[in-house]
Amino acid sequence: MPPGFTIEEIRDERALYDFKKVFVEAYSIPEWAGQAWVDAALRLGIGRTPWKMYLGRLDNEPVSTNMLFNGAGVASVYAVATVASARGKGIGGAITLKPLLEARSMGYRYAVLFSSEMGIGAYERIGFRLTPGRINRYLWINE
Repeated sequence: MPPGFTIEEIRDERALYDFKKVFVEAYSIPEWAGQAWVDAALRLGIGRTPWKMYLGRLDNEPVSTNMLFNGAGVASVYAVATVASARGKGIGGAITLKPLLEARSMGYRYAVLFSSEMGIGAYERIGFRLTPGRINRYLWINE
């Protein structure tokens, strides 16, 4: 991990809102898309969701996110994001690997994720292999 970089599991509202800020900024998505994760976590209870949320801080500033869903024998990684100013430092790989190591300690041996072109190298360095199947993401807006 880069010097000054730490990873924490989201355990309070402050960290949850930091997660939202980074997630929205890094993906350049609408505010409501990040707020949906905040609302879901608050409704279910922080720490009681069926997913785990992680926040990475560089020199105590929030710079990266990750969500991990475990089930059916597979650890699934979502929402890996790093703000532009912190990219290229190994942060994306680090915030992906830590939750996967935790999943492995719980008995999970397989993991999946979706990646942008930018993230492929980082994921391959930690052991993921590109599969021939491709899925793109879509946004549905009901106006």
